[in-house]
Amino acid sequence: MRKGGAHMLDRRIELFLTVAETGSMSAASKQLYMAQPTLSQQMSALEKDLDVTLLERGSRGVSLTPAGQVLYEDAKRISEQAAGTLERMRDLDRHTGAVLRIGGSMNQRELFMPEVISAFSQTYPDTELAFITMPAQDIPRAVAEGRIDVATHWLSASVRELKLQWDVVATFDVGICMSSSHRLAEQDSVALADLDGETLVVNSYGHYDASDAIRNEVASSPYSITLVDASDDEPMESYTLGRALSIIPIPYPFERPHIHIARLDTELKIPVGLITAQNRSLAAKRFVSMAKSTLKEA
Repeated sequence: MRKGGAHMLDRRIELFLTVAETGSMSAASKQLYMAQPTLSQQMSALEKDLDVTLLERGSRGVSLTPAGQVLYEDAKRISEQAAGTLERMRDLDRHTGAVLRIGGSMNQRELFMPEVISAFSQTYPDTELAFITMPAQDIPRAVAEGRIDVATHWLSASVRELKLQWDVVATFDVGICMSSSHRLAEQDSVALADLDGETLVVNSYGHYDASDAIRNEVASSPYSITLVDASDDEPMESYTLGRALSIIPIPYPFERPHIHIARLDTELKIPVGLITAQNRSLAAKRFVSMAKSTLKEA
């Protein structure tokens, strides 16, 4: 059944759009939960009022006449415009366009957000931005409950379970974070063979898809690499104070004098995206769109 702005049109034109798109009175009547004879009568009445033939009826269904094609194209455009108008009115009614609450853990947000925030503020100066920092494991629930409008996050099981919208906006290479005194610290890139005998810390909270893929590749390699799970509450570079290495996206936004980051020789990537609720506000949609366009041009 058609939704959105279609109900702002004449009811018979709404029915006509469904008939035109299904190409069958029978299929349209099922989709509209309407008896087929009633639907046929409505179409005949519409044609009579307009004094034109809109549908060519045959044994294999219906097709549009030239007049029917004109009506379909115009009515569909009006329906889509009306749907957009209704959505904007809902945004105004909820006041979601006035303040956009942006969430994320500190490390995630610094990966790419500064340039996106700058571009968004210049384009939409009337939208106030409020920043909320919290542990990454708490972010999906905060978005689902409406406490945050949009947030940086990796794709994870919790994002899917809460049925959140996830839009990938950037893709990073896999890096190995280590102490500047580590034996591999002179190398700009390392292979799995170089990690033989090492302990590798992988962020695993929430079953991040990227972390799972990296863990599987390491586990299936012939090398003796000890995998350790990490929590988002602990900065990954803190593990390098000991002998462990850790997985980190690169380019990484923070510079540390005691830290060295080398690129891992792998085809795997670490995608990062923005999560929003399915019924996200107009401001949230604009922010996601701005992130995609800004980072694509970067």
